Amino acid sequence: MKLKKSTVIGVLVGLFVVLLSISLIVCSTSDNQAKAVFKGAITEIYDQTAVVSVVEGNTSISSGTNVSVNLSVNKDTLFKIGDKVMVGYDGYVMESSPAQINTEYVKLLEDK
Repeated sequence: MKLKKSTVIGVLVGLFVVLLSISLIVCSTSDNQAKAVFKGAITEIYDQTAVVSVVEGNTSISSGTNVSVNLSVNKDTLFKIGDKVMVGYDGYVMESSPAQINTEYVKLLEDK
């Protein structure tokens, strides 16, 4: 049985689209997939970057550490000094003052 060239090309394109879609779904990052998370309070804001003082840290960032956080990852929220936030990042910390991270998400926490 001989297949038409256009049929083979159509099948290959379809297979490519399916594989690409699967890889995009698997590789996408959501809020719950950050490798590390901490909670803190915004102490300074410079354009789209905030300095956050950690109040509840993890093994890489301890409480009291100041961290530079990229606010542009959450364009829907207007942050201000004093806000309590939860920050997700890739787990790597660049030791500087303040410490630097690759921010994956930043969420405003409700005052309780």
